[in-house]
Amino acid sequence: MGKTVGQRISSLSLTSWVFIALFIGLAIGILAPDVAHAIKPFRSLFLNGVKCIIAPLIFASIVCGISSAGSVSSLGRTGLRAIVWFEIATTAALAIGLFFVNVLRPGDGLSIGHEMSEQISKAAETKMSFGGFIEHLLPTNFAEAIVKGDVLQVVLFSVIFGL
Repeated sequence: MGKTVGQRISSLSLTSWVFIALFIGLAIGILAPDVAHAIKPFRSLFLNGVKCIIAPLIFASIVCGISSAGSVSSLGRTGLRAIVWFEIATTAALAIGLFFVNVLRPGDGLSIGHEMSEQISKAAETKMSFGGFIEHLLPTNFAEAIVKGDVLQVVLFSVIFGL
């Protein structure tokens, strides 16, 4: 006998639910912007929850991954695969971003004030020295690194903690 509508709905994968929610949100944003504005607090609540779990998730994943690796050689192979995967994903994200920026050209016709352009140019000129970068790798306080959202410091501390 066939599945009921309720059974079909409950058997959808999480990925399907994400895409359904994406299209519903897009439709509401385009067709009913007033409704979209009214439900903005829920959007903020969801995004804050996602941002809140990033650092603990990174920490737990790295520490558990390192501690369950067993030997140092298997940890090295896994680390190499992770680095290769990270580089491939980062390159793909960069290529996609550059493609869409060049095709869609966001910001064309946008005029920013003189004060804002000075702030942007000052921020662009600010460079970290190599020594400053090395000093920045490990946090003086792990909780502070989590609060600031400094993912590099969280990752490095997690690796050292997991070893």
